[in-house]
Amino acid sequence: MRTPAQALETLALPFLDYSSIEYRTDPAAVLRQAHARSWLAKSVRGYEVLSYEVASELTLDKEHLDGAGSLYYQEQDASDLVIGYATEGMLPLMPWIRHDPVRRVLQSAFSAARVKKLRPAMRRCAEQLLDAHAGRGELDLVSDFNDAYPIEVVCRLLGVPVADIPLFTEWVVSLSRLSHHPIDPFKDEIDSALQGLYGYFRELVAYRRTNPTEDVVTAIIDAEARGHDPDDRLSEGEMFGALVNLLFAGHDTTRLQLGSTVALLMQNPTQWRALTANPNLATAAVYEAMRLQPSLHTILRTVTNDLVIDGIHFSPGTPIALNIFAANRDPATFDEPDIFDINRPNAARHLSFGRGHRLCLGHGLARAEMTEALQVLAARFPNIELVEEISLPGSPAATQGPDQLLLRLN
Repeated sequence: MRTPAQALETLALPFLDYSSIEYRTDPAAVLRQAHARSWLAKSVRGYEVLSYEVASELTLDKEHLDGAGSLYYQEQDASDLVIGYATEGMLPLMPWIRHDPVRRVLQSAFSAARVKKLRPAMRRCAEQLLDAHAGRGELDLVSDFNDAYPIEVVCRLLGVPVADIPLFTEWVVSLSRLSHHPIDPFKDEIDSALQGLYGYFRELVAYRRTNPTEDVVTAIIDAEARGHDPDDRLSEGEMFGALVNLLFAGHDTTRLQLGSTVALLMQNPTQWRALTANPNLATAAVYEAMRLQPSLHTILRTVTNDLVIDGIHFSPGTPIALNIFAANRDPATFDEPDIFDINRPNAARHLSFGRGHRLCLGHGLARAEMTEALQVLAARFPNIELVEEISLPGSPAATQGPDQLLLRLN
């Protein structure tokens, strides 16, 4: 006789309190303790999957799961602007029915060849930013480099004039508040940023339709025009939302991830020395940092059809959060998971970019940006060290990274 599946409501699951002192002090320890009790936990985001194996499988499951859509923000009483952006612009949240057509258009424009062609410009940008601070003896990597480097790269990719980059920097910093829960304290700031970004891209798209050039905006316009499937026609909201999302994701998560990567290298001097001796290890260092300290901690999904995992029943409408931070430290997949090791043989299996149909559209760009930045940093300042110890505390935000990283330029 088959044992009936357990109802979620009957389970005594650990609760992840993101606002607790324990989580803010040592999030890895909190998640490790929760995972020792169960592969599943509860939080303000819903039911959180802590297991690498389960999270990895669910990233590919289109039969039972879908993007959370705008519901996550509707429940926080967000503005119509935010709801519209979540519905039509945020690919990670977008339901399959529109996610796939929008992604097809963007992917044809966001090619590996285009990213490769941009790599010399990435290196020049990194060199110029670091050289500007060479005589100071000290560098705050976050404010002096990370806040400027990814935004300049992604703006060049999109075809945004360099003179307009300061505008985008301010808007994107404000848009990063969307990762907080709740977003209530930041509503006006987020709305102002979205108004500015949508207005800018409305004018840029109109201009590029009659004045095409070699940039992603033109490529997206061309890709949409060439599409044979009527579903590949983007609405105005999808076009502008997609561009805002490319800009936001291309800057915010990269700047946070680069900060965490350098922090981990500074905290592990032997790893840094290995990188300076062999710059080809830069990509491996990025992968390992993305595994251990990902800038994106959770991926949101909603159950669409009855789902049973490990004898537990998830009914339609159940919110699920794939906890990437926990899954990437699962000892069943990664040996000594709390150790930073740039020679780890399976670090590239991290889930920080997602997988399959939901693989981060800008994964190639982000990896190239961080690799170039690390190689330039190692070449320019091989003997850098931390001015003071830094911790990477937990936060209620879904995206995380250091706010400051003071380095001594020896």
